[in-house]
Amino acid sequence: MRVLITGASGFVGQHLISQLVEKQPDIELFGTTLRPVDHPSVTFVTVDLRDEVAVLRLLEQSQPEVIVHLAAQASPSKLLESAWNTLQTNI
Repeated sequence: MRVLITGASGFVGQHLISQLVEKQPDIELFGTTLRPVDHPSVTFVTVDLRDEVAVLRLLEQSQPEVIVHLAAQASPSKLLESAWNTLQTNI
């Protein structure tokens, strides 16, 4: 099974990856991140989810059967700085 996890380098994403690898050793994982990350079980792609072309390229590359959306901007101060960026990222 091919799974794409947005926000895979975050707190919840790292725990999900650990559980999936433990319970489904043959799983193929792709993860989005805003900063470079190295993990032996995940193909990480640095992508801004607000960039439609980059997201379409990622979907073409990964061809996921399942998408788990964990990417989010949760900082109240960043929300106040730019509500639109927060909405775009979280949706």
